[in-house]
Amino acid sequence: MHLAVGWFLWQVGTHTATAAFARAIAQDPMRARDIHTAAEDLGSFGLNAYTRAMRRRFHMPGILTVAYVVVGLIVAQQHHYFNNLGTIKRVFSAILAVLLWWLVLLGINLHIK
Repeated sequence: MHLAVGWFLWQVGTHTATAAFARAIAQDPMRARDIHTAAEDLGSFGLNAYTRAMRRRFHMPGILTVAYVVVGLIVAQQHHYFNNLGTIKRVFSAILAVLLWWLVLLGINLHIK
C-alpha cells in the first residue's frame, strides 16, 4: 500500500493526478484501485500534493518581480505615461515605461511618436 501511495504522489508531482490515474487504470486495474483508495485515505494531504504540483507548473511571480512592476507603475505614472491612453502608441509607450522604468529615471523619453 505504501508503494502505491508513493507512486501516486510521484505521478502527481510530474503530471496531473487525472493523467496518473488514467495511466494506472490502463496498466493495472488492481493497482489503480489501490491508488484511488490511498488517495482517498490521504485526504487533504493528497490535495496538498496536487496543489504543490500545480504550483510548480504555474509559477507565481516572485516578490522581486512584483516590486519591479510596482516601481515601474509608480515611475510611469509620475512621468505622465498613463495620461490619454487613447491610441495603441500611447498604450505601448506606457507598457514600455513600466517595464523599462529605470530608463525613464535616467531621462530617456519612451513616448512613441
